[in-house]
Amino acid sequence: MKVMFFLLLTLMVGCSTSHQLNENSKKIEVYSSKPQDCVVVGKVKGVHKEGSMDMARNQAMNKASDLGANGVVIDQEIPNGMKNEVFATAYKCD
Repeated sequence: MKVMFFLLLTLMVGCSTSHQLNENSKKIEVYSSKPQDCVVVGKVKGVHKEGSMDMARNQAMNKASDLGANGVVIDQEIPNGMKNEVFATAYKCD
């Protein structure tokens, strides 16, 4: 029984951490349009299957941070019942 509880707890923590902003993601600037003096470092996608657009956005920001970005433009947010998706462009700005 203790093993089952530990496995369940591990799964819950593992799933939720990718949707919490990491320290670098908290420093990312969100722009409404392409920022000047910036280069695109990639496209990112965040998904949350339990209905939170904020958590999907956080996941996209974390992925942008992993690419070395310090700015993003949210290109599209797609609410689809319980599955929310966020598509963004990640930028490295001077």
